[in-house]
Amino acid sequence: MATNTSISHKLFTMRNQHLAGSRSVPLLRQTAIANDGENHTLRTAGGDALRRIVRPSRIDTVPANVFDPTRMGSRLDALTKTLLTAGLALLAGVPLLFLSGCAAPEPQQVKLEAANVLPLAINPDFVFRKKTQFLNDPAAFPKGGPRNEAIDFERRSYMWPATTQLDQDGLRGNYLNFYWWNRGTPADVTVRLEYRQANLGNFVMAREKSYSSAKGSTRTQFTIIGDDYLENGPVTNWRCLLIVGGRIVGLTQSYLWK
Repeated sequence: MATNTSISHKLFTMRNQHLAGSRSVPLLRQTAIANDGENHTLRTAGGDALRRIVRPSRIDTVPANVFDPTRMGSRLDALTKTLLTAGLALLAGVPLLFLSGCAAPEPQQVKLEAANVLPLAINPDFVFRKKTQFLNDPAAFPKGGPRNEAIDFERRSYMWPATTQLDQDGLRGNYLNFYWWNRGTPADVTVRLEYRQANLGNFVMAREKSYSSAKGSTRTQFTIIGDDYLENGPVTNWRCLLIVGGRIVGLTQSYLWK
């Protein structure tokens, strides 16, 4: 045991001599860290300086019970900034996404003097998938029966934003909506509505809307309202055509069309 203790004492003394350079340093029993103003120096119990071990800028002086987020790692800060930037970009892109779907305005309907006859060349790429119609005239609404809030809301929506009687008369009439699609390559499509009205007998009227490079699903609305409705009466029968290159590539019609 005595021999092992002597060897350990010698090894520890040699380590202290290595730390202090070529000077002989007493056995390190107690150390203290003294701040000399710029550096921290490790000293022995006898006051001998061993070496400078750390600068004050490396010492964390923040109390343990205080959380300082500015001292978090740079990688975490970079990740937070990246996520924040991505979130802001996403929020900014959502309105643009909805606006892009509304970028193309509905073309104006053109009233034709006469509906000329066109050759028939049905193309399976052009299909009508749905059609709806609404007669907006309070005088024609059914009276009595249970009240339906959904139907009342639809009627009010067609009268919006009319406030005076003159405004309401301008919105009275027939609203016809056609949902169609082009499954093939983009094409310039003309949608024509041919129709008859109650006060005109068998005389055929026509209106058209034109679309450039149409592809996919499209909704087309025709309105026979205002003076056209008040003077000529409601629409009695109709047919709708998809025209490409002067040929009818798709059509749909009401049950009473002849």
